[in-house]
Amino acid sequence: MSKLPAFQFYPGDWQKEPTIKACSIAARGLWWEIICLLFESEQRGFLLISGDHNFIQKLARLTGTSVKQCSRLLNELETNKVFSRDDNNIIYCRRMVRDEHKRKLCVEAGKRGGNPALTLKGTVNYKDKQDANPNLTPSSSSSTSSSKIKEVKQILAFWNSSGFPVSKDSKAVSKALDGWSPDEIVDAISNYKLILRSEEFILETEWTLGVFLNSHIEKFLSLKKAEEFYKRRNGTNGKLHADVSPGEAYELLERKEAALSR
Repeated sequence: MSKLPAFQFYPGDWQKEPTIKACSIAARGLWWEIICLLFESEQRGFLLISGDHNFIQKLARLTGTSVKQCSRLLNELETNKVFSRDDNNIIYCRRMVRDEHKRKLCVEAGKRGGNPALTLKGTVNYKDKQDANPNLTPSSSSSTSSSKIKEVKQILAFWNSSGFPVSKDSKAVSKALDGWSPDEIVDAISNYKLILRSEEFILETEWTLGVFLNSHIEKFLSLKKAEEFYKRRNGTNGKLHADVSPGEAYELLERKEAALSR
């Protein structure tokens, strides 16, 4: 694991996050200590010691709490769904894992000719740039066109480095850029991959880039909403329509349509 000197922290997100707000100040303090441990973990975002049989004792020692207090506050955090656990019962921070995943994809995209800074919030605000000067001169219009071509290439590189079928659909990307910023498109792609590759969610359909951008991107602009949409109910999809999640019903419909079109 490469050593990074710091991680991004958004006070507004911390203050508004309902799972955090539902916890006591003591539980929030423990979670902050755990976040620091997660950042320094060999597998960033995962609390690897949570697979140890002496887990609570070790965590209490690392966070400066008693075993009893640590156990109680950790249970409060878990009850309020502040963190998740993987198949090996390892605690992880959903946002940190997502950000680390996106960071690695950006690095890989950069190696293949993309721009690693593409997903850094605030570095490129496409819509603001468009609105800043509505009366473009011929030279600035040409510059904007050149900038959009570059953004199209960067997004294609990001998609192709994410493990999906290789795409050259620049028209679909260009059209998507008329409605969303490069950051939003990259975030949606990253969120789609995280949900598609996870056993926690019902999503099994692997779309082409064109289909994703034309028909599905809006469902993945927010990871939280996408997770709620595609979350499995009771770990199965073999239930009556009334009992399934929206994502399960959507998947079922898509499979039926695909079968009918064959």
